[in-house]
Amino acid sequence: MTKNVRRHRKALWTAAAALAAGCTIAHAGPLAGATQAVYPFVGASGGAAVVSSSHLLQFTVGEGFTGTGISPANTLSMGMIATISYPGRITALTATPGPVDGGIMLSWTAPGSDGTVGTASRYDVRYATDSTAAPYLSEMLFSLANSASAFGVVPAPAAAGSAQSLLLTGLQTGTTYFFAIKTADAGDSWAFVSAGTGVVAQLIPPAAVTDLTAAPGNLGRQLTLSWTAPGNDGGIGDIAGGAYRIRCSTWTDGTPAFWNTGTWDSHPNRFEVLIATSVSPRTPQQYTLSGLRDTVTYYISLRTCDSHPDNWSDWSNVATGYAEPPLISVTISTGAYNFGGLPPGASTITAFGVLVLNTGNVLQTYSLRCATATPGTPWTAAGSPGTDTFTLQAVFHGTYPGDVFGPEDIVWSTATVAATNTVFSVDGTETGVAVPPAASRTWWLRLQTPLDTSTTAQQRIRTYIVAEETP
Repeated sequence: MTKNVRRHRKALWTAAAALAAGCTIAHAGPLAGATQAVYPFVGASGGAAVVSSSHLLQFTVGEGFTGTGISPANTLSMGMIATISYPGRITALTATPGPVDGGIMLSWTAPGSDGTVGTASRYDVRYATDSTAAPYLSEMLFSLANSASAFGVVPAPAAAGSAQSLLLTGLQTGTTYFFAIKTADAGDSWAFVSAGTGVVAQLIPPAAVTDLTAAPGNLGRQLTLSWTAPGNDGGIGDIAGGAYRIRCSTWTDGTPAFWNTGTWDSHPNRFEVLIATSVSPRTPQQYTLSGLRDTVTYYISLRTCDSHPDNWSDWSNVATGYAEPPLISVTISTGAYNFGGLPPGASTITAFGVLVLNTGNVLQTYSLRCATATPGTPWTAAGSPGTDTFTLQAVFHGTYPGDVFGPEDIVWSTATVAATNTVFSVDGTETGVAVPPAASRTWWLRLQTPLDTSTTAQQRIRTYIVAEETP
């Protein structure tokens, strides 16, 4: 066979002999045909006696070597070469979206520097956004494709057989990217272009909340929701300019579709609340739903949107809870105050304030009235002192108020008067309006005795505080 090959193309024999160095070629019959060299070097040779199209000797070599001898150590038959001296071709390249907005993860198995053994030197990763110009379609299209190194740090090859990956970020969401890889060894010999893959760069929504809970709030007819914030992209990244959508219902059909269907504008039975948020992942979150039906079980779920409009997470787990009924209650720190002996026409203020504590579970507003409690007394309450008429005034204030009581602070026996920001208040810093549960107010009284009286008996004046739920 050697003589036949030389006779067909002597000029190419040197390269062919170099490629065949260390190999003895065996074949099933005489071969004929020309010898041809392409890049990477692919040659075909046949004998002179008989032309046989069924036998093709093909060899692919990426590393140059020299030599003219024929070695019986290796046998090449049926068109296959026994020794490969360039990096293996990556045959399985996958691409998946994420884990961040506009991100794509490439994964493959590292080839060797010599086929499937050793460690290669470097990778060249390229992409195109046109399927007809995908870099895996041909060596030429790969050479024309864009380098992916602008979107991620291409790793160095690992040992042959190792799993490797590359995260590319900053890609245009909604665009399909097509990828391929070539591998080089230390001698800068390149493998054939890899198998290819394509995927759409996507927006990654926040992760679904999985720890939503609901508990009775500090006030009656309230539920306090608690959960942990997800990230902008799944569980990572800060959310800026995002939102929570909370849906609350007194019933559910138990299906996931329930939370996406129907109207949610019937408070307090089936409604939603939209809350703006900018938050870091794993931050504890709370929100209180108010004005609910008491002792009724509510079903609640929520979802999260990141900075991209309509990029919503899946619905959270469903939390259940019921709101406590309203409790209206108030206590005072003392049940009696003795003004002592006073002459007619005197004016005096309590020496210490009486603490009024909201012991209920709703916001409360206080109203005041008074009445004489001495049997058979001629005394009555009035807007100003007179004969057997006294005037009682009251204010809520944190410290001793001094003589600042006005006509709006009169406590009447004929009507119960509700506190406002100006009624029963010195300057609005402390009032009897919308007092929260467990909050206290300091109550001061001013008594103006009658200008003249028909009795010298000790007088008892009863003062009432009436608590009502603040609308």
